[in-house]
Amino acid sequence: EQNPNGEFTINYQNAHLIIQQLLYFRSFYTVFPWFIESLENKDHEAFKNIISLLRERFGHISMINYLMVLRNDAFANLTKPSLSSLDPLFQSMVFSDTDYEIFQLLDDWPYDSIESKPIISDIPTLILAGSLDPISPPQHGKFLHQNLSNSYYLEFAGMGHGVMSSDCAKKAAKAFLDNPSKEPNKKCLQELEENEVLFHQDIYQNGRIATFLKRIALDQDMAVIIPIVMVFFFWLVAMIQAIIRLFQKVNTPKNIRITHFQIRLASTAYILLFITLGWYIFQTVSKNELLILVGLVSDAVLIDWLLPIGLILTIIGSISIAKNVKQFRSKINLGFQISIIISQWLIMIQFLQFGIYPHL
Repeated sequence: EQNPNGEFTINYQNAHLIIQQLLYFRSFYTVFPWFIESLENKDHEAFKNIISLLRERFGHISMINYLMVLRNDAFANLTKPSLSSLDPLFQSMVFSDTDYEIFQLLDDWPYDSIESKPIISDIPTLILAGSLDPISPPQHGKFLHQNLSNSYYLEFAGMGHGVMSSDCAKKAAKAFLDNPSKEPNKKCLQELEENEVLFHQDIYQNGRIATFLKRIALDQDMAVIIPIVMVFFFWLVAMIQAIIRLFQKVNTPKNIRITHFQIRLASTAYILLFITLGWYIFQTVSKNELLILVGLVSDAVLIDWLLPIGLILTIIGSISIAKNVKQFRSKINLGFQISIIISQWLIMIQFLQFGIYPHL
């Protein structure tokens, strides 16, 4: 739950449910260790980004239906574990108390004699199982395979409950539907076994970068977009202005020329900063798009240099304009230079707001 101050309260039930959902899909595995760390460090930004992916899934989860399946289909015997209150797992199991009570009430419901028998059939059947499935483990699929004489059993290495999210499973399902009498090609299964899940240790953790991108791309927040557009626009106009002045050989006072140069240099630093940030984001998304929720796959060392350079040049340019304001011959030119400085300060505020300063 999120309170009006933007702070999150997460109970053990939610934490367990989130962890379980992250184990469903192979693409989440890279993010999983960073999610655990965000919980430990109380990094609400990274947590908020990850939980947004699962919010829709939570609305489709029915615990009572799950318990009914356990009781009537899987014939599970859900017994309450006896743990000491001093046991580290005690608090994490408390949320299941109501599940045990509901399960005991289900004992009054009679088993259906037909449904209690294993299915035996010669109808062509495709059985898909994830090797890391926490809900329907591979053993269940293998058991079905034994009683279905014309069945094909495919196990997906390193995958959880949502095997149909993989291209391999989709290809296998399509091949089976096209020709149920032929076993689907297992080549992609071998590729899954060979391609291990890569965990990145050199990640620069900053969940606010994903928030920054969300405010731009999804929310279309003008408070974030306008300063960025201003910097690019003023930088382009300033470069064109510099080229025109170069060919026209305008006689401009030396201190004004220096001020122009400082301001253009600061704008260039910010342009390079955005290009560098975009490159880091591209590299991260290329490796695993979900990693952007927790940070960047890089130490982002170039940002360490470009950000302070831009800040120093902006400060110098601001001071220079203040000192030489009376020597500007054109009020339009003065207003333009001031507008550039304002756009630079707005960008600096945004970078500070979203924490894009890795080691400062």
